[in-house]
Amino acid sequence: MNAVVIKCSTFGSAKGFGFQIGLLYIASFINRVSGHRVHYYDMQLDDDYSHLAEFIQANDVALAGITCNSHERHSAYDLAKRLRRDFADLKIAVGGAHHTIVREFPRNVPVDFYVFNDGEISLLKILDHLEAGNHDFSDIQDIAFLSETAYCLNPLQTVKKDIDDISLIDWSLLKRAEDYQLTLPIKGEPEIVPLLSSRGCPFDCSFCAARLMNFRTIRWMSPRVFVDELEKVLQTFPGKMVFIYDDHFLLKSKRLNAIHEEVRARGIEFQWGAYTRADAVDEQKIKIAREMGCRMLSFGFESGSNRVLKLMNKRITSSQQIRALRIVKKHGIVTRCSLILNFPGETLVDVLRTVVTLLRAGVKGSETIVANKVILFPGTAVFEKLRDTFLPADFSWERKYPDLPAYKDVPIYDSWLIRVRTRLKRLILKAHRLLTG
Repeated sequence: MNAVVIKCSTFGSAKGFGFQIGLLYIASFINRVSGHRVHYYDMQLDDDYSHLAEFIQANDVALAGITCNSHERHSAYDLAKRLRRDFADLKIAVGGAHHTIVREFPRNVPVDFYVFNDGEISLLKILDHLEAGNHDFSDIQDIAFLSETAYCLNPLQTVKKDIDDISLIDWSLLKRAEDYQLTLPIKGEPEIVPLLSSRGCPFDCSFCAARLMNFRTIRWMSPRVFVDELEKVLQTFPGKMVFIYDDHFLLKSKRLNAIHEEVRARGIEFQWGAYTRADAVDEQKIKIAREMGCRMLSFGFESGSNRVLKLMNKRITSSQQIRALRIVKKHGIVTRCSLILNFPGETLVDVLRTVVTLLRAGVKGSETIVANKVILFPGTAVFEKLRDTFLPADFSWERKYPDLPAYKDVPIYDSWLIRVRTRLKRLILKAHRLLTG
């Protein structure tokens, strides 16, 4: 049976745009273990719907799977409607972070299946059932399916702990790999390729819903499988840097050592960057990272005020941030610190404390990136805290609210008073940038 997984045309970022790595894992796994053929289609590269329609017809596609994060939900819904209009017999599945967290199933959107958590196993079973003519989907975990006039929500299982067998991407799925443009915000702006070595996050920051995607766990690729993937990436994209999009690549010392040994044993040389947390940094880890080719580490710094860090439930302190950043800089690795302004309860004093922390850590203004507003992502503690005061009483994620302050179609914590405070806070951060470069 032929299927296609689709990345909608959506918002880019300061880094540019890259391929949707989750969809590539799904398509690669199903193609590897079954007789089905799953294609990858990226509307970031070509947002002309007529071309997608031609592709579906030419490849005799029986099921279209659309990924859906909160900021692209309306694009996903609109695409589903157009597909149903033009392909009455096409089965449509929607998956991704948004519906894993938000169990709303819009009745005006013609979706046959909603897929939660990892999509590899669930989508494979859906295809198996369809090919066999079995329309009883009640035995497939982690999905909701349309049965006559209502959606049936099947039991949810804990996510698959061993992810080695659902890893390894078939890079031939990318038909226009050269058209992706992701760059790293460091000197020279080198082009990068995204890569994963784990899935999930065990932490519980109040502005983030990552914990809800993986039952507050991290699932790791084995060092061998990760380096297998790395070798394929370097062969497919010669000359490009790798950026490891794990939430916490440096968290486990033993695993980092094992990856280093595997890389060294195979004689692999590459340059890379990754995300990390201050409490995951120590001298030995950073020494190994530098030896392995690390050029940049990006910190979820958020605030330099211990009071605000506690409000965010970050479970780190400004002292840990200072120590970690000094270690990284000592080893010649570029740092990048993301800041959140206007977190509920933050004051001008807290912003001054943030600047002091940055100065003590040796972080320049050019090494920071600032979010001026708190985004109210579904499932987060900050969303639940503010929904009654900042959102309409009848708020629903399936509706559009033209007058509601939002960033990329997701509500933000905003008001006229917050905007006034933002100007003052930005002046403080501007002074830091002028002082440090």
